[in-house]
Amino acid sequence: MEINETRAGDFLILEPVGHLDTRTSNELENKVAQHLTAGQKRFIIDLVATEYISSAGLRVLLMLAKKSDGGERELILCSLNASVREVFEIAGFDNIFTIVESRSDAVARGSSRPQADRIFHIAARLMAIRRSGGDEEQMDDVAARAIRRAAELLAIAEERDLRADEEAGGR
Repeated sequence: MEINETRAGDFLILEPVGHLDTRTSNELENKVAQHLTAGQKRFIIDLVATEYISSAGLRVLLMLAKKSDGGERELILCSLNASVREVFEIAGFDNIFTIVESRSDAVARGSSRPQADRIFHIAARLMAIRRSGGDEEQMDDVAARAIRRAAELLAIAEERDLRADEEAGGR
């Protein structure tokens, strides 16, 4: 399997080419492990050239997502074709991963990370959930998911409020 690598800011972009299945998923797993060990924290997996993904490929992505969950690491998936997107939807993984349409959308979304971090911490405070030992990775999975969902809702509300303020100011 060919895995193209590029960078955009502090994101490492990995683009697996072809089928991501039992035969080839170990290559992606090894590449991800190598970069995690080297200290890479922000990943975009661009699936534009991935024609097919099996449960073995999903497992590798899930492993990376778990290492990114609630901590200072970040994972964004992009450019899923219709058949790959269907596999994610059937497996329910479309609700687990941050999935955007294009690589440029992924980079732009990642650029807003400081805002997302601020909203995440506001949500945690509002929900009176404290991090154990100051490490979000040690936070209970259920609490981390609840905080992420609250943060998403806060971001939506904040965006709606900003639009309303802009509209009111424009009148």
